[in-house]
Amino acid sequence: MASPRSAPPSTSGPRTPPPPPSCGGPSTAGDLPWPQFVEAYRDELTERPEAVAAVEQLRHEALKGRVTLLFAGHDHVHCHARVLREAILGVEEDLT
Repeated sequence: MASPRSAPPSTSGPRTPPPPPSCGGPSTAGDLPWPQFVEAYRDELTERPEAVAAVEQLRHEALKGRVTLLFAGHDHVHCHARVLREAILGVEEDLT
């Protein structure tokens, strides 16, 4: 039975995995340092028509009740769900 491969440890600081396709996000997300990822993802969430519509729908649902964002990751500080959350809430926080 083969053992799972592990990725080499990162030496250049936190990196974020690309968000699921349904959430949009920069296509090179895994290659961007966190501050650049946040900027690129914010841009896509406000400029891509399908992302704008998805955020508006989630905001509408959030006004009616709780919306839970599910994601898988080891780093809960540097994850796309935090950027998506602020877009849904209509706020911009210092995520760096």
